Amino acid sequence: MGGGGPRPALSPAPHRRPHACCRRRDPRAENAEWRRTDPGDQGAREGLAGQLEDSIAALEKDLATATAADDAKKIAEAEAALTARRAWLEQVTRRSARA
Repeated sequence: MGGGGPRPALSPAPHRRPHACCRRRDPRAENAEWRRTDPGDQGAREGLAGQLEDSIAALEKDLATATAADDAKKIAEAEAALTARRAWLEQVTRRSARA
């Protein structure tokens, strides 16, 4: 009885973007954003940079004292320590600039 022939095909629903609250979140993007804007991490980097700057100033004084005393061993130690601290400071400031 009933209806004779095949049913008409249903038209597909128009493609719509989901609401912002319904969109699937990318956890990698969220983590990257958090690492970039984390105020605690940013404060730690600034604190570390300050400590390194203080350490560099103290090492420069030690180097001047060692140079005045013409103590080759202390000059070499101070120069090596200064090189390392300056490299660390460069890394810290470079990372802060990216964030």
